[in-house]
Amino acid sequence: ADVPLGAFVTEFLASSDGVLDVSRVENAVPEALPPVLADPDRLDRILANLVGNALKYSRSAVRVAAEQADEGLRISVIDHGPGVAEGDLPRLFERYYRGQRHEGEGLGLGLFIVRKLVEAHGGRIWAASRPGEGATFTFTLPAAPQ
Repeated sequence: ADVPLGAFVTEFLASSDGVLDVSRVENAVPEALPPVLADPDRLDRILANLVGNALKYSRSAVRVAAEQADEGLRISVIDHGPGVAEGDLPRLFERYYRGQRHEGEGLGLGLFIVRKLVEAHGGRIWAASRPGEGATFTFTLPAAPQ
């Protein structure tokens, strides 16, 4: 479906209040962006995982941002937590990989599932981080046909 991303993120945050600490999440998605072509339920799952992880590993604000790019729209979830170790970055999206800084429960499937959902939409996902400065998880989705 054609999904207006700014409104979708606003609705996602409203429906996640009480489950996630949405008071720490900034929706920095410009309303003027073209809609993405996405399955809304799957996009919800992608955001729930990425925003949930960012909130889990960061005690400060988390930002959801987006911009138009050659491949469609580029969406980023940015935190200011401890970051991801350089050695973990290439493996973050592998099945069962939990990283050296893993805390709490989990099988290491969340980011693997997110990668598969993004790829099913024809997009790609990656992470960038500097230890001590936070992490940015970015993925692309195709823009809806004009």
